[in-house]
Amino acid sequence: MKKIFYIITAVLSLLVSCTIETSDNGDLDGMWLLERMDSLSNNAITTFDEHKITWSFQYDLLQLSNLHDKPVIYRFERTDDKLILNNPSMFDRTLGDTLVTDVEVLRQFGVNAIYESFYIKSLSKNDMVLESSLLRLHLKKH
Repeated sequence: MKKIFYIITAVLSLLVSCTIETSDNGDLDGMWLLERMDSLSNNAITTFDEHKITWSFQYDLLQLSNLHDKPVIYRFERTDDKLILNNPSMFDRTLGDTLVTDVEVLRQFGVNAIYESFYIKSLSKNDMVLESSLLRLHLKKH
């Protein structure tokens, strides 16, 4: 009986002493697959059937990835209907992260500025639509 008491006490002590960091991102957290990009200036539509471009949100980090290049990591802030991206860097564990200074690296992901703002037009567990001054992005939860 004493053994069980000590085991329960040890487990409870571990649980109480650890602090778990959680985010308030709600449905935004997770991996999103970019399905379509609509130009707001000329109504051109780009679909991404073969090019697996993902946006992955966790806490205050956003990782933009494709199948060929190193991922880009952004810090982001979210208000009710706005998503603000800042401080992008190329993610490289071996050489160290380097700041992105060329916006051309970002355009394939639907981002057209080093510091970019999107309006969250819609967000559910499965679908998200983001809109910048130039593009409307349609993403599906992966």
